[in-house]
Amino acid sequence: KQWYQRRVAITAGIANSKQGFYGNVTDTAGNPIRSVNISSEDLGIPIQSRPDGQYWRVAAPGSYAITFSAEGYQPHVHHVTVGKVNWRVLPEPLDIQLLYASGTDVDVRDAEVWGSRVKRYVIAGTVCVLIIAGALVFAAFRAKRKQQHQAANDIEARVLINSDSEDE
Repeated sequence: KQWYQRRVAITAGIANSKQGFYGNVTDTAGNPIRSVNISSEDLGIPIQSRPDGQYWRVAAPGSYAITFSAEGYQPHVHHVTVGKVNWRVLPEPLDIQLLYASGTDVDVRDAEVWGSRVKRYVIAGTVCVLIIAGALVFAAFRAKRKQQHQAANDIEARVLINSDSEDE
């Protein structure tokens, strides 16, 4: 009975969930851009793209000026018209490509990524060098101890030989 009383509201909610626009946000190389702010003055609260660059925005039928912006990229405004929902067909995806802030094909955030990678490699290389140096020092120490032990055995052998020859 409750389903029957609320069926209009439930079916309208399901229909409205397919109403809006969606797509992917990428850079000029086709790499997904995470955390892109997607906003419009007419839609209220902005949304952000997922880590894989995908987004979905529910919107009532109408025309909107949508702004796509992310750190390190030039903002992009795209005009969207949302039509009446068709239950069986999703609207075409709205895929957006953002240009880098510098206007070139070099992502300014790459320097941060490469910087952190280089830092990790330098640390890893330093650790390897320290391990190798430690192993060499230990090997040298053991060789020195072996020489000292051999010298002590030689001295002991000479003393025994000398004491044997004196006894005769």
